[in-house]
Amino acid sequence: MNYELARQLYEANFPKEIRLLTDNDQIWEAKDTPTLSELIEACEPRITAFEKDEQDGNLWCAYECTETDYFEGRGKTPEEAVAKLWLALRKRKT
Repeated sequence: MNYELARQLYEANFPKEIRLLTDNDQIWEAKDTPTLSELIEACEPRITAFEKDEQDGNLWCAYECTETDYFEGRGKTPEEAVAKLWLALRKRKT
């Protein structure tokens, strides 16, 4: 997981400790980032679909659909897609 996405999860209070490492005030690495299983668990029961994008096979998509809401996360990896979905769902709560 890239640093920027890990930072967003950290700042949104993801329910797992994420460590952001710095060197002389330069942020350079995220440690203990969530696994795909932990990301999925944090979204449950919200994920209604999780698949490779049909039009762009290089992207993964995670969705949450109800009669009144639609949220999605897209990324180059399954972890990135589910992390972005979690962030979208989190924004809805605030």
